[in-house]
Amino acid sequence: MVSVLRDTLGDSKNENDRLRYLWALTYTRPTFWQRVSGAIPFLYTRVGNKQKALHDPPPLLDLSAADHDVWNRICWSALQTILLDSYGTPIRASTRSYRRNITDFRKSHVMRALSLLSLYQQLGQERIFSDSELKEIQARLLLTDKPFGGLIDDLKLQPYYQKEAAKVKEARGQNWELLRQQAEANGLYFEPLEMPDGSATHALLWIARPELGTRTGEHFDRRFLNIADP
Repeated sequence: MVSVLRDTLGDSKNENDRLRYLWALTYTRPTFWQRVSGAIPFLYTRVGNKQKALHDPPPLLDLSAADHDVWNRICWSALQTILLDSYGTPIRASTRSYRRNITDFRKSHVMRALSLLSLYQQLGQERIFSDSELKEIQARLLLTDKPFGGLIDDLKLQPYYQKEAAKVKEARGQNWELLRQQAEANGLYFEPLEMPDGSATHALLWIARPELGTRTGEHFDRRFLNIADP
């Protein structure tokens, strides 16, 4: 789930409201042992789940002060390059692994938040946010992956979102076509599964029972599909 704090500034006027903190409620502070495991280079296994949340989840993003992430990233990069890297390979590898894992953990929750907001945008129910506010939130989330994304002016958020949305739509169309062609080349049927909002995010691969005998002995090319021979 995703929560967004709207600051009313103590009055009833909607015109001067400001969007503040955004929470992804599954995004929590790692435990001590999770942080330790995150600093171990080349450890690609999952290290348990947090059993009990002792604190409120930290905000995923401060929409009114997105530039804080930029300066925080710059400070960490300077600290890593100037100080930590000078202590040799063990310290350099551990600290870089830790920062990469923490960043990837946050990035995965940013993508979840974007997916939820995109689905909410397509629903026909009464909306809490206007179209411009939704685009502003989504643009800020997309910009978290850019080194200086937090410095983008608010006036440029909607054009940026529209540009990125067009890129995503084009890339998704190309990916669908590649998957469909590869599935049909292997004798499979490619059937997109539509979500309630009309978008297709998953697909079903299947083959008719009478056609099973005709495929015996033929080579199965798993390229793009990434599945075993069904």
